[in-house]
Amino acid sequence: MEFLNNKSYQNYDFKSLKQIFQRNSWYMTRKNLLKTGLNRYDLEKLVRNEVIAKVTSKLYKWKNINFGEYEDLIDISVIEPRGVFCLYTAMDFYKLSTFVSDKYYLAILRTDWVPKGLEQYPVIIKKWIRRTFSLGIDLQKVGKNTIRIYNLEKTICDCVRYRNELGLNTLKEILTSYLQKKSKDLQKLYLYAELLGISKILNNYLGMIL
Repeated sequence: MEFLNNKSYQNYDFKSLKQIFQRNSWYMTRKNLLKTGLNRYDLEKLVRNEVIAKVTSKLYKWKNINFGEYEDLIDISVIEPRGVFCLYTAMDFYKLSTFVSDKYYLAILRTDWVPKGLEQYPVIIKKWIRRTFSLGIDLQKVGKNTIRIYNLEKTICDCVRYRNELGLNTLKEILTSYLQKKSKDLQKLYLYAELLGISKILNNYLGMIL
């Protein structure tokens, strides 16, 4: 990049900066970037010249990295590391339905506040009580980054819980897809359903398919 050869930056080690980003999974806060010797004007130039990209006013990522199809999910995860992807987003991740929402669904604790920066993404926030929120959280590797998303069985239970929002046809498709998966764990599914108080409802809908 010609920008990196600019005389005003000749004493700055951009190779080290890239290595710092890499060690932090390609994301860095504004505060930590300023500690490397850059100032706010440098950050503006780096963004303008597409060396780094601004995710939020306080968060940046290295620009020339291929984050793949899950880039938005990674951004959202870094902005809100406590959140867990759920419902339509989890359905799409596990290929449970042919319907793909244009929104990202993220669950947080009912007592947590929504961080600034998420408003620039099409995110639907679901605030759940601790018992519902904490059950079935899984860590999934996407590229070199990790996202928090509900596992397959918790996703099925959440879809049953939100069956009126999803619609009967979508729910049937999801349950049919789940039953066809080799990775399904029916014992875990029934355990989760019992803990969430939806075991009878789940049995009723599975009975329509089996």
